[in-house]
Amino acid sequence: MRGAFINRAAGDILRQLVNELLPGHFDVTQVVDLDVVPTYQSSPQKTWSTHAAELGILTRGRYFVLNGQVVFQGIGTNTYALDETAATFAAGALKLVSHGSQANDVTMIGSVEPQAYVTDYFVGDGVTLRFNLSQSPFSRTSSTILNEEWTGAALNQLNWNALDPGSAISVSQGKLQINGGTGVDGQTLLEFVEKIDTGGAAYLQHGDLSFSSNSDGVIGGLYAGTPSIAACVAGFRVTPVAGQNVLQALVNGTLTGTRLTTQAGHRYVFATRVFTSEGYRREFLFHSSDHPAGDGRGGVVSAANVRVVLEVHDIDPANPGSLVAPSLVLYDGLVSNVPDACSYALINAASMHGSIAFTRILRISDVLVRSAFAGRRFSDKVDRITD
Repeated sequence: MRGAFINRAAGDILRQLVNELLPGHFDVTQVVDLDVVPTYQSSPQKTWSTHAAELGILTRGRYFVLNGQVVFQGIGTNTYALDETAATFAAGALKLVSHGSQANDVTMIGSVEPQAYVTDYFVGDGVTLRFNLSQSPFSRTSSTILNEEWTGAALNQLNWNALDPGSAISVSQGKLQINGGTGVDGQTLLEFVEKIDTGGAAYLQHGDLSFSSNSDGVIGGLYAGTPSIAACVAGFRVTPVAGQNVLQALVNGTLTGTRLTTQAGHRYVFATRVFTSEGYRREFLFHSSDHPAGDGRGGVVSAANVRVVLEVHDIDPANPGSLVAPSLVLYDGLVSNVPDACSYALINAASMHGSIAFTRILRISDVLVRSAFAGRRFSDKVDRITD
């Protein structure tokens, strides 16, 4: 099952589904983009026609397939005039059918919306491991966006796009193998096919990485656009220093926070936690006869501050206690001007050498948000939208 489409035009999603179903068998030149859909989750349990119909409903569009050509366009794109004076006009054959019923008063009730901002203050005493919020937070339900175990013989193209001119990225022995790069930032990439929605909260487990040699690049980067060090919103920078690798947080293209020098034979588990003050960053669009495709109501992007936590778990195979030891937090801070959706590249390698055992991306529910600060010794405030 592929991840959800994020901030993609409806026509772009439909073209993708066509190519994944039967690559090269259909002409999609008549598939129009129409409006951007904030999020759309396809399902292998649904037929292609069901997906096409749902995308049409979301953007006030219509579709049909004729002689191998897929047509997807807004309702009302084509109009047909009736000429009663035409020789071929047959009044008796004209039938008008009304769909739906008329109503003078219509009430629509949606899901629960956030009602207020609440600020809770906590002071850690070095003993308490859990800090309960005074109100239930408004958040999205938990879901698994990606669960990649690297068990195949090649990259899963439903999940990953590889830019790899030097053939440095491969899959073998149940791990993602990285051996090399061109030496240039942004030229060797393993990028997730969809963007990561920065609304609500997310937990990105980039994986259990073993370095086999000195490395230079970015691990688990969230990017504002095309992946590069300058465009990195948050990620882990690895650089070779005196025969060892040094790990440091990369935030808005700048190195910051704690430095960690790797040790030979150790494994390192990288994870990023993202907490946003807005549950949803981009509004859905709504259409009607007055607001057809391309002119929907809504779609506003909400600005939000994003709290980012970058942490590394250092595992020493010779020390079983290191498996349960706490992770080292390289960065914990508030990042402003974060896009509503970021590109995600697991690997941006100038020259990297190592292997990764797994990669997971989780959408965190309100329960996990509430416990995300457990075990920390800090004096801080937490802003949440409550219902």
